[in-house]
Amino acid sequence: MAYPERSPVTRTSARSLIRDFFRQAKASDDAIIEAVRRGLPPSALDDLLDAGFSEEEVAGVIGFSVRTLHRKRERRVRLDVAEGDRAVRLARILAEADLYIGNRGHALHWLRASNWSLGGRTPLELLSTEPGVEMVRQALATIAYGGVA
Repeated sequence: MAYPERSPVTRTSARSLIRDFFRQAKASDDAIIEAVRRGLPPSALDDLLDAGFSEEEVAGVIGFSVRTLHRKRERRVRLDVAEGDRAVRLARILAEADLYIGNRGHALHWLRASNWSLGGRTPLELLSTEPGVEMVRQALATIAYGGVA
């Protein structure tokens, strides 16, 4: 059985990975996995901040302190696999919220507001765990199909 050739993940593609989510471009799952395994560059943090998240929000979801966020950006330290995975998770959720809600500002507001369907918690509070991400995605699916969440 012949397997398709895998395209190598270049430095450029890893750097643009987070930005692609915000532009609604679909990076292949293989490219995302390989980029995260190699370690996302600290510019991924800059992309999340440029998208409208605060340093506290990014650090909280990724699982380190604001001081560590500063240190990684200043020293150009790549994100480890767990940190990169959470950064991609945050980017994907914002891209989905932006798509379903229709406006980046409103999407950020929704992510920061306590939500009845999420037990009174904010979507951002839930994004540091996979079960929490699933809850947020279910709420976004409700919005996508015309419901209120």
